[in-house]
Amino acid sequence: MSKKWKLFGDECPICGSEAEVFTDSKDDGFAYDDDDDRCVECGLEGNVIIGDEDDNGGCPAYVSWSDFDDDEETVS
Repeated sequence: MSKKWKLFGDECPICGSEAEVFTDSKDDGFAYDDDDDRCVECGLEGNVIIGDEDDNGGCPAYVSWSDFDDDEETVS
């Protein structure tokens, strides 16, 4: 199966818009470790990280956003 951009269920830390993931997963909202991710509005890029359930507040899959510093201004 070829990879496609699909909504992922995370939000951009810069603008608050939805994230989408470039994956060959059959189901929306699912991805594989290290799949590319981006914000649909501002284009901020990242990668999906699949961790333990203890990671990221109990969420085993999350986006590691590239070039994002936690000190930057974010949406509230």
